[in-house]
Amino acid sequence: MVVLAFITKWDPILHGISSNEVSYIKYMKTKYLIISTIWDKPYDNETFEQIISWFHKYNLDSILSGTNIIKLCIIKSYRYKKRDFAIQHFGINKFQKLWKKYYAKKLIFMKSIRNLKHREIHGKYPKFIK
Repeated sequence: MVVLAFITKWDPILHGISSNEVSYIKYMKTKYLIISTIWDKPYDNETFEQIISWFHKYNLDSILSGTNIIKLCIIKSYRYKKRDFAIQHFGINKFQKLWKKYYAKKLIFMKSIRNLKHREIHGKYPKFIK
């Protein structure tokens, strides 16, 4: 299931480790730990804007103190060693990049003198082909 969540890099000092997990430290340091999901549970009288303002304040404080930074991401979650970890979902970013390229090409097409002249004469642009 894809959800919006606060995630951070896993750290053995901050998040703890048991004696039988020592061999997994290097592997687990590369993973993102889920701190909280936004739409899994209702918050006590908190609006989405208050949650986002807390997120910005926490990250500003953590940048100044040099601790882990929390990210707000769209994620897919999975469980490993009794902890919830996240795989970041970049589908929206890919779509935005694709749309930006398409729209930039379309604007260049629409602004060309030849196509503006065609619109002036015929009342519509010629067909745009990617």
